[in-house]
Amino acid sequence: MTATLVERIEWIIMHIEDKDDVLDVGCAGDDPRRMGNPDDKSLLHPRIAERTGSILGIDVNLQGVGRMQTLGYNIICANAENFVSNRKFDVVVLGECIEHTDNPGFALDCARENLKDGGILIVTTPNARHLGVALKEMLTENHTHIYTPKLLSRTLARRGFKVVELQFFKGRKEWKLNLVGKLYEHVFLRLFPQLAPHFGVVAEKIRGD
Repeated sequence: MTATLVERIEWIIMHIEDKDDVLDVGCAGDDPRRMGNPDDKSLLHPRIAERTGSILGIDVNLQGVGRMQTLGYNIICANAENFVSNRKFDVVVLGECIEHTDNPGFALDCARENLKDGGILIVTTPNARHLGVALKEMLTENHTHIYTPKLLSRTLARRGFKVVELQFFKGRKEWKLNLVGKLYEHVFLRLFPQLAPHFGVVAEKIRGD
């Protein structure tokens, strides 16, 4: 099995740049030194804001929300598990967010409620099949949930979504600074992309009641 690994943020942007209205969930981050820094290309929300017509961000991190509001971003303090907007969105993005929720089912229900019919949900998350991710979870318990692609697809199906695309992502840039890191990404992960550290899915909202 071979596959092309891509950069996470570039992949997300590819799916939102022709959309008019985007909801970015969990967008403030947890590092106050990086929040809203326009020069930090690893931050998702500023990159999305550059490429879409209208964007609303939500996060429970009050400090992060306040910081990004002062920088001019349209962000409010709200919880992914109970937030329902008074308008519908073309895209809902859960970027490295679902693994931090107390109840991911509630978060997905809210995402579905906030989507227009025919809208798409984009979810990216750490991959439980990756050895480094699995070891980190055992040692730090940083996340409340951890997923494989199959488990995430099943979870989405139970909440009224159909996965239409699965993508595995390249590793961190610092991995590429040594020979081992280059071999890992360009040889091993090319042969076994399902063992990449992070993955993402695009899911369509299934029309229903």
